[in-house]
Amino acid sequence: TEYRTGRGGRVEVVYRGDFKGLAHHGRGSEFLGDRLRYSGGFSNSSYEGLGVTYDPNGKVSFRGVFHKGQPRGTGLMVQKNGQPLEYRGGSRGERIGQSFAWAGQLQAGGDPIEAGLVG
Repeated sequence: TEYRTGRGGRVEVVYRGDFKGLAHHGRGSEFLGDRLRYSGGFSNSSYEGLGVTYDPNGKVSFRGVFHKGQPRGTGLMVQKNGQPLEYRGGSRGERIGQSFAWAGQLQAGGDPIEAGLVG
């Protein structure tokens, strides 16, 4: 099933996936224009459970667990320079997550990161 928004010259958001009533619920994908923005679980039209967000170039920006639309628990974030970071805890916009440099193996713990910097 598909749902579209964005009439009147605005960028169209397209959802393809499962619904519960009128809400995006179950597995699905969200597109901004023709670009994939998120693929994974939804609950009441919010990202929920396992999912992946993509940057404007189509590359993975976060892979992990979401709760009420925000990254939660452990996941893999990809920095703007392409280097991956393991992410533990926190949610987007809160400085309570912990970053860990990763280059084939854990390199070093980092300062809390701003989860909103990617995605």
